[in-house]
Amino acid sequence: MNVYETKLAALDDGTLDPASFSHRDHVGVAIATLQQGDFYEALGRMSRGLQRLTAAAGVPEKFNATVTFAFLSTIAEIEPKPGQDIDGLIDAHPEILRPKALQALYSQDRMQSDIARKLPVLPLAS
Repeated sequence: MNVYETKLAALDDGTLDPASFSHRDHVGVAIATLQQGDFYEALGRMSRGLQRLTAAAGVPEKFNATVTFAFLSTIAEIEPKPGQDIDGLIDAHPEILRPKALQALYSQDRMQSDIARKLPVLPLAS
């Protein structure tokens, strides 16, 4: 089991320490979920895990369904395959590490809206 699969297992069972979960870990765990199941299974798994994680950190309002959906969609576009080296995929696709990558699609107001925190919203055409 690699480090991302270990962190995914901890995210699944609610034992992941929020302080030890970097942005790179977040991306690596997302890749691991996509390697283990289809997109919708991965989305459910990540959403549930991140909701538990933010609640355990005392900041449940930080969970954002739109960010989760949009980043997982972006990561899924690199088509991770089971067994592929996760760090190699991240290094080959540095765009998936940019926390502000969604700013080109979403206004700050839309991304941080109450509805965007509850369910994935689509970007509005400008």
